[in-house]
This record gives sequence, structure tokens and C-alpha cells, in this order.
Amino acid sequence: MLGLESRQIVEFKINGPKRNSLISIPSRTVILHTGYTEDERHAVSIFVQKGQDPKNWFVVDMSRMQYGEAGRGVYGENYFLGTLSDFLESMKEVCKEATITGALFPRLVSGGNKENKERLMACAKKVWERWQNRETEGWCNFCGKPGRNLMSCGACKEKKVRYCCKEHQRFDWKLHKYTCEKNKK
Repeated sequence: MLGLESRQIVEFKINGPKRNSLISIPSRTVILHTGYTEDERHAVSIFVQKGQDPKNWFVVDMSRMQYGEAGRGVYGENYFLGTLSDFLESMKEVCKEATITGALFPRLVSGGNKENKERLMACAKKVWERWQNRETEGWCNFCGKPGRNLMSCGACKEKKVRYCCKEHQRFDWKLHKYTCEKNKK
């Protein structure tokens, strides 16, 4: 069983990016630009188990959608969960090569400025509140769009799985079929 104590934040260098994304958030006056340099950095969480082959370490990458559709996970989800080996293989859609440059976990925990720590705490609070309100507000199971007027999976009465459109419901079926109440008989 893996716990948080086995987690490391690991930085990769993205070589030969195949995608270039520009994201603008006017309300925060933020512009994010990815895939335009040869040595772009990308960080993920890796759960390390001693004695286990590193290619089987578990990777969690919650920021894959910055690379557009090529960043989708194994089942089309907007994140990646899987082994390090699968992660490196999937990154071939995003770049020519992704190489580990080092672990960042100690620096992130002990260092950082006050503004970053406050921003991370505010983000964690927002995520927690969104999770607590999931029954009444919900979000699209495919893209994450929040809203009260989302469509529900017809079979999932207990889980309240929701979608913002039929297309997202169809795309999400690759992954949702494993947990859909329709298939649990």
C-alpha cells in the first residue's frame, strides 16, 4: 500500500515539444504558455516503493491538459494515473522525450515564498469545498466543468456521475464503464 510518505514531486524536462498551448485567464491577469521551448519543465507526483522496479512506480499528473488533447490519460481523462513506464510512453504524444531532471519534494515542502504557500492553501481549500458540495453542485466527469444543470449518467443513481454534454459522456465511457452502476449486477 502506498502512502503520502512515499510520494515525491519529480521534475521532467520536455524535449522536442509537439504541442504549443496558450491559456489566458483575464480575471487573474495570467497567461500560461507551454510547449514553446526545448527544455520546458513539467512536474508530477511519483509514489516510490523501495525494491520495486522504477518503471512500475506510480505517477499522478494532474496538469496534463496543458498539452491539449494529446495530454489526455489512458482512458481519455484529463489527468494521468499509471506507471512511470506508461507515463513516459504517453508523453510521446506531447514531446520527443521526457527525462527526469530531479526530485523537487524537499524544496517545495521546506522552501518557497509566503505568496506561493498562501496560493496553494487557497487552492487546496477551494478543492476541498468543491468536493464537499459535489452532491449539490457537481462537475462534469470528463472535463471537470462545474455546474448545477449537468446531465446525469442514467444508471448511476447513487454516485451522481454528471456530464456537461452527450459528447463528454460518450468520451468518458472508456473509463466510466468500469465503475458504472449499470455494470455492477
